[in-house]
Amino acid sequence: MATAPWTPICALHEDDDRFEAVLALVGTTWRTDRRDIAGAGLLADVLFAVLLRAATLALRDGAVPRLRADAIALRLHADGWTEEVTLGDVASAPLDDRASRTLVRDVEKLAEPLVERVHLVCGRPRAALWRHVGDALADGVLWAGEALGERATAQAWGDRVVALAPARWRAQTGYRVWRHGDLELPGRVRTQCCLHYRTDAGTACFGCPLKDEDHRSAWLVANTGGVA
Repeated sequence: MATAPWTPICALHEDDDRFEAVLALVGTTWRTDRRDIAGAGLLADVLFAVLLRAATLALRDGAVPRLRADAIALRLHADGWTEEVTLGDVASAPLDDRASRTLVRDVEKLAEPLVERVHLVCGRPRAALWRHVGDALADGVLWAGEALGERATAQAWGDRVVALAPARWRAQTGYRVWRHGDLELPGRVRTQCCLHYRTDAGTACFGCPLKDEDHRSAWLVANTGGVA
């Protein structure tokens, strides 16, 4: 099978045909014909993939990479989700509060044209889309820490960097660990619902903000062989 080509992230901002092709793939994968859900899913997936890569480099190397739209490219899976990210040959700065503030500004600049496109052509409200941006930042740091085995360091940095986010993101981390039997699941309750429960799949995510702890407990039971 041929390797998928790299897609510059700017192409999703500027190329109508490329955006629509990826949007269609996301809709098929999510089992929905609602453009607002597919558009939000595309935005959230792309930003999470970029921020996971950026956070991984920051935690691994102790230096926060700059995020420039003209340097970032994505390798997209045949189903439309992002399977690989390159940030390009960009400068980085020591992992401190100054670099964290710069990262937040970079994310805002990177996200704004994609937020606008999804809002204008898919009909998802801007306010909801910006909350997806905040979730992508918090989730990217969380899962970078898990991948590197640096949970405490990642969560401490995540708390600091997310606190610097603009008010419209309504960003919060809420990092915690759920436990049931032998299962230990780090995570957070997201700020913005992805509306997955409104797709043909009809299921709510573990961290859905519209669900309570009973939902999460039931999910944990279901994933530990049904033993309460």
